[in-house]
Amino acid sequence: MIVAAAAVCVAALALSSCKEDNLSPDPGQEGQQTFPDPLDHSDAMFQINWTPYKVEQGGDGVSIEVTSLSEKDFTFVCRPGSAVKAFKVAAFPLSELYNMLINLDWTGGITDAAVENALRSYIDETSSGGTTGYIGGADITYGVVGDDDNEMEFVWSQAGYTLIPTVVPDAEYIIIAQGYYEYDESTKEADTPAGLSLCYVRTPHKPLVGNPDLEIDIEPIYGGMRVGFTAADQSAAGFYEFTAPKSELMEYIDAFGETMLRDFVRHWQILDGPFSFAAGDSPYPMLMNIGEEAAKNAMCAAVAVDVNGTPGPLRMKDGDAKHIPEEAQTAKAKVIVDAEHIGSLIFWLNAEMSEYTREVDIRHIKKSEWDATYANDKEAREALKLELLDEGWVIQNPKFSYNDETLTATGEGSTEFAYRIDMKDILPNTEYVVAYVAVNYFGQADDVYASEPFITKSRNITDPDACAGEVTVKCDKPSSIGFTVNFTYNKKEVAAYYWQVVAPIGDGQGGAVPGYPLVDNKINWEATEHSDWMTYFFEKVDMFNNPLCNIWFFNPDDLKTEDNKNGTTVADENNPDVVTDKWTFADMAPGTTYQIVCAPEDWNGNVGEVKLYECTTTALDPGPNPEVQVTVQKATSGNGITVIFNPIKDVGRMLVMQASTSAELSATWSPADLVNGTGTIGMYTEEEIIGILEAAVIGDGTEGGTGGLSYYTEAQFVQTGSQPCVFLCVPIGAYEDGTALYGDLLYVIYDGKGGYSMDISDYLK
Repeated sequence: MIVAAAAVCVAALALSSCKEDNLSPDPGQEGQQTFPDPLDHSDAMFQINWTPYKVEQGGDGVSIEVTSLSEKDFTFVCRPGSAVKAFKVAAFPLSELYNMLINLDWTGGITDAAVENALRSYIDETSSGGTTGYIGGADITYGVVGDDDNEMEFVWSQAGYTLIPTVVPDAEYIIIAQGYYEYDESTKEADTPAGLSLCYVRTPHKPLVGNPDLEIDIEPIYGGMRVGFTAADQSAAGFYEFTAPKSELMEYIDAFGETMLRDFVRHWQILDGPFSFAAGDSPYPMLMNIGEEAAKNAMCAAVAVDVNGTPGPLRMKDGDAKHIPEEAQTAKAKVIVDAEHIGSLIFWLNAEMSEYTREVDIRHIKKSEWDATYANDKEAREALKLELLDEGWVIQNPKFSYNDETLTATGEGSTEFAYRIDMKDILPNTEYVVAYVAVNYFGQADDVYASEPFITKSRNITDPDACAGEVTVKCDKPSSIGFTVNFTYNKKEVAAYYWQVVAPIGDGQGGAVPGYPLVDNKINWEATEHSDWMTYFFEKVDMFNNPLCNIWFFNPDDLKTEDNKNGTTVADENNPDVVTDKWTFADMAPGTTYQIVCAPEDWNGNVGEVKLYECTTTALDPGPNPEVQVTVQKATSGNGITVIFNPIKDVGRMLVMQASTSAELSATWSPADLVNGTGTIGMYTEEEIIGILEAAVIGDGTEGGTGGLSYYTEAQFVQTGSQPCVFLCVPIGAYEDGTALYGDLLYVIYDGKGGYSMDISDYLK
């Protein structure tokens, strides 16, 4: 999905080299950490009046001081002045602030006051983007207690209270603090803005490891292009990318320069890290919005980074979308909501599509919003069309095919079943319509239409006996690390069901097990009341972000004829309306009984009784001589290797690891150095090298602390390509008294050329 054209902008500075920057003293006390010199932005379109690393404010503002700085984090303190009763604070990439500014209406002129007002508005916006559509703002207002000696420290990697892209090396940030003269403690709302503080931060970077670079491949298609990325060599550990109309990228570069665009590319995705090249070996679509923008010349900007995150050069490549013929036929469709299957948070629907319709993109909208915003406003519907094409739910026409030479449909029209379910967004007892748009072979969209309105059911959580549906739960296929749970129900009676693994039975001391939730601090689940569960399911738990709490329903995409993977749904041969969802659990403790709760909800919104079930994993028998079998399989074509560690006897579990870089091994050398006999390998004896590998997988003496992953059963790893790596395993058994016994290190060294060895001496001769 391409970010809307509004989300593009940059600065006019040369790309940084791998040479270390000069460091300037911190403005604080002598002897403190030194920070990188600020870069020169005097030629940028917008001048932001920041102060580097330390901002001193009087009683009407918030002073800011950066106290610690690393490649991927920074710490700072805020000191509100005596007149300040509250403040908001957030840190933004400078590239993002420039991007926000260049997209504003500057008909009144670009002045210092206008820029400052824009920054005030930006930090005041909600985290969802507010009026600009960007991720901006600060989620929390901090009230000030007393008038003197107020200080608050912020470690930005721990900033769960706001939204910011992950801090990256060799990038610039602005910490913004907005003070307020008034604060209501009861509502947590502030009023009457005081001073604005802007503190500049530039993260340091380590010298480049190798020469990380990439190649961009562009394939023009109708309505856009497909973009693929290939690493130039193995020093490229990952990459960031951004695709947009070329005119917008060049506008950003003209305003701020290539270095700032490089920073923007590394931040706009709000990811924990760069993309993997493994995921980008084949081109994948980066589609422009449908309409006139799709025919414009588009450009992809990308940058590869090394193992430390230090960026290589910014690369850009442009291409044109294929021309869409004027004679292209318009797609047509109609969406019909199934009146018999409308629940409190779910509804079924059918999409009737013509032979020229490739897909239908949909979204449910409150009828009141449709009537007020879209029904009588063509311009608003055009904007909604782009949103549906970018972010709508897609219903494909499986019978569609097309001959673009003769401009004729060679397939058929189709009526397809679909559904929508959303615990947060589909509200009970609310009137909705489904907004939809049909899309043809060339990606062109018809007008936006709305389905007939419908009202969701009210939810009844007080009378479980009223529920007309039932879910039967059965556990089978136990292993030492998990089991399979089967949920069986009639899809025309049960709209959805709620289930959760609540805990193993006790922690050995009569208490709950850490990591598993409680319901009003009750350990005895049998004694937990229905009302407690309802409060828990519908008020206390984020159903979509808590991995231990789930809501499920009939999903035809999961309907299979055999149980061969997690999430399989199997239909009853005698009654196809009766289905069984099969979920296989892993990463559980051996020889442990787990408790699962489940409650159905019928199509009238009645939530049934919460029932308790038990599933038990099989026990392990760790002993004094843990033995693991190592199996190596070479790729049948090209370079590659598969390594399998399989416990044979006396193994309680295994610590396993696959490492390709020095950082993963916490060593001064990498597997490539070992294979090639380079670096500092010669400084170590065979025993010392094995000790380093063993410490990496065990985690420097702490079981699984920094290195290895824990497995109870077979562990399989695959390595393809030309990057050498090592596969490591330490089996864990037990002494007679039950304490853990670490077995000998097992390892496989892959040379990146299709060969391998299980004898490290082969590389030390």
